[in-house]
Amino acid sequence: MLKVRFDRSCGELRFLFDLPLPQGGAEHPEFAAFMGCFVGQGGWAHRSDEGIDFLSIDLGGWMEFIGEALDERDARFQMEVLDQLLASGGMELGKGLQVNFHQNPHDTRERYWNFILNQGHFTKYFFNRVNWDMAPRNRIVTRFPLHVDIETASTCNMNCPMCYRSGLKHTGQMEQELFERVVDECQAQGVYSIRLSWRGETLTHPRIKELIDYACKRIPNVSFLTNAFYIDKGMAQAFVESGVSYVAVSFDGIGKTYEKVRAPAKFEENRSRLARLKALRDEAGTARPQVRLCAIWPAIKDDPEGYTWTMTPVSDYIVCNPYINFSGPMKVKPDFICQYPWERLVVAYNGDTQCCTGWNATDIILGNVRDKSLKEMWLGQDMERIRDKHAQGERLELTSCAECRHGSKGDENVSIDQILERRW
Repeated sequence: MLKVRFDRSCGELRFLFDLPLPQGGAEHPEFAAFMGCFVGQGGWAHRSDEGIDFLSIDLGGWMEFIGEALDERDARFQMEVLDQLLASGGMELGKGLQVNFHQNPHDTRERYWNFILNQGHFTKYFFNRVNWDMAPRNRIVTRFPLHVDIETASTCNMNCPMCYRSGLKHTGQMEQELFERVVDECQAQGVYSIRLSWRGETLTHPRIKELIDYACKRIPNVSFLTNAFYIDKGMAQAFVESGVSYVAVSFDGIGKTYEKVRAPAKFEENRSRLARLKALRDEAGTARPQVRLCAIWPAIKDDPEGYTWTMTPVSDYIVCNPYINFSGPMKVKPDFICQYPWERLVVAYNGDTQCCTGWNATDIILGNVRDKSLKEMWLGQDMERIRDKHAQGERLELTSCAECRHGSKGDENVSIDQILERRW
């Protein structure tokens, strides 16, 4: 959403939007309330012909804004972040760090911003995104992760050709008691967002409706990944009633291309499932859950406009991610610095916890939530060692990081038929 820049010479913080906010977005009630408080503390918005490009505020105004906009717990958290920023002396990590480099919008500015604003809790979201960019860039270690991924299920009903699941040594589904323990700690620590998925299909968990409802009652922003195959009317109603923030749907291509990638799903059936979810949400008079579609580029590159035209009516926002080759040859980016050790923790279905979404991690597993709290692992020595290795340009000394595909160059020109033929 944004990048943060701090000009120490004049004590000014600047928040640069990835895409300018159009006039319609600026009039959204949540954004308007946010800006009323921001401007009231001396902040201002830079406007161009396209909309609002960035926000700016001096250091004193920012501290006042923190106190006015947030409750006591969140304000204390944000002041701790600011203290670390000021103490960092302007030493930022190198160009090898590119926050969210792998997420590419494939939609209009208006839909991009509507997707953000209609999730609700915009002020909390804004501060979360500020920290998401500022923490890894300035080596800021918050007292708890900014986001937690909870793998409710690593089981799946599909065997997609570009997926790594066939390489997993074991799969399973998280026990409800363990899930609740993780969510409760996140709630106690004021986490803004959790995602109820990682390596599998979230909706294969037999009690997923209960888990979703439990999480949504405690965490401001709850999302999960799904292939949409199990979104029947009852499931869709559960999402709406619980108040899920957004559903991230993997939807690679249209027509026969989609069916070749996402077997046994049928294109029209799965598209209809998304249409029904949106219709039930609209009938309930609520903006949530938002529906975000994600396609890998090879699945749509022959007709990206056709994909957009076909899938826009059943979605709220569309992104397109580069193809990641999980088992073929890879070209390592030697200067790559991962953002995740300063942002998130990932909890597997069995409680094993690590600092990123690497599917075959070994030496970056921090422990198990049955034995340690998330906070202990986040602030522990193993986590510090991982952060230091990345910050010092030594990530390749960590086996899991050396083998991570996010730290390698993608194969932009591969075709979907090549992926289907070689199955990686």
